[in-house]
Amino acid sequence: MAAMTTDTPAPAAIRRMVAVFGLCGFAASLATRALDPLMAELARDFSAPHGQVALLATAFALPYALVQPVLGPVGDALGKRRIVTLCAVLLALMLALCALAPGLSWLFAARVASGLAAGGIFPLTLALFGDSVPLAQRQVAISRVLGCSILGQLCGGILSGLVAEHIGWRGVMAICAAVAVLAFLVLVTEARGRPRAPVGPRPRLGDALR
Repeated sequence: MAAMTTDTPAPAAIRRMVAVFGLCGFAASLATRALDPLMAELARDFSAPHGQVALLATAFALPYALVQPVLGPVGDALGKRRIVTLCAVLLALMLALCALAPGLSWLFAARVASGLAAGGIFPLTLALFGDSVPLAQRQVAISRVLGCSILGQLCGGILSGLVAEHIGWRGVMAICAAVAVLAFLVLVTEARGRPRAPVGPRPRLGDALR
């Protein structure tokens, strides 16, 4: 068996990465579908047409997709772990704002902002695994993180269907925010003692758009 180089993470370190970033992927995906079963309740609470309230799904999903090409170069320049951690805390804050939204326009704005924050977690996580995990273990590790993300989407709808009757849609958003806080705290704890990522060249928006 070939000796593992000092730059190659041990299997335990890879499993820890999967657990830490799998939780981040779960938190980023949990809110994606959490409001879908609650559109009737939201329309009633805000006295708004169902068609207008249904746009809350797009308000999260579209920014989630559009921000990813931009945050890729930013992660290369400032450090991928640093940007994932920043996105996790922003996600927690925006989901908390969703739970506290006084009106539908505020909820739309908070959903857009939370979609932007969530969109920075997943692609940079994949890039981190590409940088850190040897090719022989990379596919399995990434597939487990993908599984956590998919599980988050499934659990979001199930969670809201099970508990919204008792705690309402605001309570569902509060739970999503709490999971994002947990992911942020785990990221910060795991990063202690780790050398700071070097700062790369300044990101250029034109490169990201191309």
